[in-house]
Amino acid sequence: KQGNVNIQIAEQESCHEKDCSVTKGTFASAWLHHGCAPQNETYEYAVWIQPTPQELATIRPLETYHVLQKDNNAHILYDIPTNTTAYSIFESITLEQDSIFQKLPAETMIMSKTTDYSLLMSVCDPNLNIREKAFTTKEPSRPIDKTITLRKEWELTSENKHVTLEYKDHQTLLHVRCQHGIPVEFTLRLIKSRTSSLMEE
Repeated sequence: KQGNVNIQIAEQESCHEKDCSVTKGTFASAWLHHGCAPQNETYEYAVWIQPTPQELATIRPLETYHVLQKDNNAHILYDIPTNTTAYSIFESITLEQDSIFQKLPAETMIMSKTTDYSLLMSVCDPNLNIREKAFTTKEPSRPIDKTITLRKEWELTSENKHVTLEYKDHQTLLHVRCQHGIPVEFTLRLIKSRTSSLMEE
């Protein structure tokens, strides 16, 4: 959608991982060419995984999403077909326009999908959080807690040992314990006695 795309289909030569014998294969590659020492350049692309012939004939992939934010603090994108918003947070941010989230912590990836009164969420810290900086290590990935501030008051629909909630000033502080780069998935629902439907926003 934005950027200088290069595409190549060519024979590639490499060495076998076990005996170093020469192997060959034909591979397709695509890359974005930024030029030498780019300054404040941007790019945007979508990867469409295994579309059906009908999808290829009827859907324009670059029109299936909206970019809500794209800067050094966060990349936030809304996927239209699945009604899902994805947040890739680089630096801690406060969101002024978001109807669900008020504050999001740095180095966090979130996916959310809303219905009238429920919020399906996935929270992940992609950092394995390992002290030892080596090619291989036996050191386990350390858990790290992420605190997410949600507008209004929410509760878990079912118990999750990785998630705790607390309430402050009509907001919900969502504490999620992340480890191993594995997403923590759970569902929240609005506390109806204290607030109204998301659809009334």
